[in-house]
Amino acid sequence: MKSHPTGARSARPATLFSLLTALTAAVIALLPHVLATAAPVSERSAASSYGVWSDSTVPAVPSSDDSRSVTLGLVFSSATAGRLHAVQYYAAGANRVATTGDVWNGAGRRVASVRFPATANDGWKTAWLSSSVRIRAGEKYTVSYRAPRGRHAMETGVFANGGTLSAKDLTAHRGTFGYGTGRPTETSRGSHYFIDVLFAPSSKTSTPVPSPDPTTTSSPTPTPTPTTTSSPTPTPTPTTTSSPTPTPTPTTTSNPTPTPTEPAGTCVKPDATNTGTTGTLTADSRTTLSTPGEVIENKRFSERILIRANNITLRNVQVDGGIDIGDELSGITLDHVRAESAGVTSSDNVTIQYSHLKAHNGDALYVSGWDGVQTTNLTVKHNFIDRPTFTSSDAHWDGIQMRGVRNVDIYCNNFDVGAWQYEYNVLIYSEPAFGGNYNIAVDSNWLNGGNFAIMGGASVPDGYTITNNKLRGADFYFGLCYPGGGITAENIDQVIQAGNTLDGAPLEKVCKASDFG
Repeated sequence: MKSHPTGARSARPATLFSLLTALTAAVIALLPHVLATAAPVSERSAASSYGVWSDSTVPAVPSSDDSRSVTLGLVFSSATAGRLHAVQYYAAGANRVATTGDVWNGAGRRVASVRFPATANDGWKTAWLSSSVRIRAGEKYTVSYRAPRGRHAMETGVFANGGTLSAKDLTAHRGTFGYGTGRPTETSRGSHYFIDVLFAPSSKTSTPVPSPDPTTTSSPTPTPTPTTTSSPTPTPTPTTTSSPTPTPTPTTTSNPTPTPTEPAGTCVKPDATNTGTTGTLTADSRTTLSTPGEVIENKRFSERILIRANNITLRNVQVDGGIDIGDELSGITLDHVRAESAGVTSSDNVTIQYSHLKAHNGDALYVSGWDGVQTTNLTVKHNFIDRPTFTSSDAHWDGIQMRGVRNVDIYCNNFDVGAWQYEYNVLIYSEPAFGGNYNIAVDSNWLNGGNFAIMGGASVPDGYTITNNKLRGADFYFGLCYPGGGITAENIDQVIQAGNTLDGAPLEKVCKASDFG
């Protein structure tokens, strides 16, 4: 059943042009042609563009309780051909941070990208495409944005039972989500995540008019009662996930260590003072953790431990050795952990955050697939990857080594290993083995030391992003980027690179065609 919102949203000139003034000069020179910005558009385009939702629309849940990194999307179509000029979404609270958005065609290929700056106030954020995207009549497209801290807007039931929402030529078909950086395709309970577009039909098709007359509205956008906010964020179980991730109940300690909430829009440089453990820890003699849903807090393990059950959380835990996660587990969280290393094999929905890893004779993080099963939906954020130690001349070190992964978010980590040593290799290493690597986002990290900063071994460049990283050049022995995998000189421009710096100066590209010989 098709219903109509109360009015189509037009462009917001005051907000948009103040944003353009502040950002264009500083950013436009840094971005490749595939990354759109708040770039100027003609007044005619701005005036004639409209979206599905009105300016006054406020979500029933402006900021959900879910803090997981997630990509939210809207599938839409137009009854007439035209041009897509901008992507918009409602941002509130911790979701006002700087982030990126994308436009995807019906085949699932990214056709444009935008960048949203951080904002101080709740409301709709708009990012204009530097080059508008052609929209074909009747074809379905997806617009999406990344919520790196979660806390996104949402409303359930908007698209329930196949319902749609329309304004003029536009039709919104469904809200989507995904825990990686590729096109989001999952749905849950007819939810809408408050994403919109600015679209202008071709001049030969029709002349844009003001917002639709409310009298033509057959079924306005529902406003749920407060009872819908008691569980605002669905935790759907994608069909590819073998076991759900319930919220675990602490069972092993009566003195939990709270996880600090990062202020909206900030990424504090991780180091030994704000990662790892604090306070008094009590000994735990186990070497294997096999109780599903267990939360282990304020403990110290004297040797390497094996995690062998779903939905286990380590919080404020020290391990005098490595942590082995796998195989084929789901819902593992390492939060404020100090350890030598962590390994993840063929697992899903793993989060490693606020942890201090100081490797010994090996990689700090090793992530892989195995026997046809990839590791998927991995979040690595706010960690300190410290200078490793070596007692073997055969040792080989990578900050994070990935083989056979899909949907990886590497955000706000400090890889700081200093001047080169013989045993060093690459800070962020990806090799397309065990099923290949797809949808890797490397954003807002500090990168210092090693042979190279990045080995770009994605199986395909689509979905690989390198943004807002701070590199220090003096300690890279060979260079910034080592070529590898499916990324080549011919397709390197498909890798989104923007906002990176080298020794404090703008760096147009970390990986460039000349790196490939």
